[in-house]
Amino acid sequence: MDDLISRQAMIDALAELQGRASTKAELKAIHKMWKQIKHLPSAQPEYEPVNAEDFAKIMSEVSPYNFVAWHQEALTLMKKQGFVICKKT
Repeated sequence: MDDLISRQAMIDALAELQGRASTKAELKAIHKMWKQIKHLPSAQPEYEPVNAEDFAKIMSEVSPYNFVAWHQEALTLMKKQGFVICKKT
């Protein structure tokens, strides 16, 4: 079963455990888990908008289409569908 939990929910749960810890070893283990969770990459990638010119340049470098074809296609799709092209950061 692939249940996802939020990072903040896990940090909150560890904070609660920390309040109940009775030994130095327990506190150390909780702190270690907290550090590991804090440094995990986000499960939800971040995206940033890309203009049609940049999209066309990138796509024309990795495909047989040239810049003009990709640029025109990007502009047409953006106008027709009303969406913005984004890239993962």
